[in-house]
Amino acid sequence: MIVAREKTRSHGFFDETFHPKENSGRKRTFKNEKLALLCFVLVLFAMSLFIVFYFAQLYTLGHHIDVLNQELAVLRVDSQGLEEEIQQLVSLTNIEYLAIQTLDMVRPEVNDYMLLTLPYMGYADAEITPVSGAP
Repeated sequence: MIVAREKTRSHGFFDETFHPKENSGRKRTFKNEKLALLCFVLVLFAMSLFIVFYFAQLYTLGHHIDVLNQELAVLRVDSQGLEEEIQQLVSLTNIEYLAIQTLDMVRPEVNDYMLLTLPYMGYADAEITPVSGAP
């Protein structure tokens, strides 16, 4: 018959003197993970606020550009109207009408003109020669 004897020393990985370490390192790591997660969430929140602010600025700027384009269209229409009015006022028919009606000028007849010779290269006096039909 075989009798089991009592073991006097341990032959395994753990012996009786083994005491597991306290989990203070794990708690510290867990706190660091919480802090890292909190920082990550705060960074994401700050980035989302920045993106919202950026798109709000883009929307506001786009609206401002639309308003300015509408004002520009109105100014172009006004400018075109003023250009047409200038062309009408500068036209020869309008000038002639204003000269005859407003300033009481008279339209010259075919033979109502004088031929003037101007001094040229040392000639001191000018000759005025009436053309036939002039008084």
